[in-house]
Amino acid sequence: NHPTRVLVYQGRPFDRVNQRSLQRAADRAVVEKHVHPHLFRHTWASWHIMAGTSLAELQALGGWSKVDSVLIYAHLSADHLRQAAERSGIGRDWMETKKAPARGAS
Repeated sequence: NHPTRVLVYQGRPFDRVNQRSLQRAADRAVVEKHVHPHLFRHTWASWHIMAGTSLAELQALGGWSKVDSVLIYAHLSADHLRQAAERSGIGRDWMETKKAPARGAS
């Protein structure tokens, strides 16, 4: 639990992470996935998208110069698509006429 850093050992933040040390720590923790420092950036971005951060906001927060770089995270949350569909109102009248029948009705 460090207020500003993710990688901390015995309360002290890491400024640089050695790939070999990181992999050894992952092995000791029985993490089966290949672990590398950039994986933390992907995890951070994924968590943001799943928490509702927009792609434009993520791009700004992560410092990506091209939106294409953040599009790889778009599939993690379809919420932005639902919101766009609701805002448009397209098909709303059709959906209201196609309500599911009440249970037990034939």
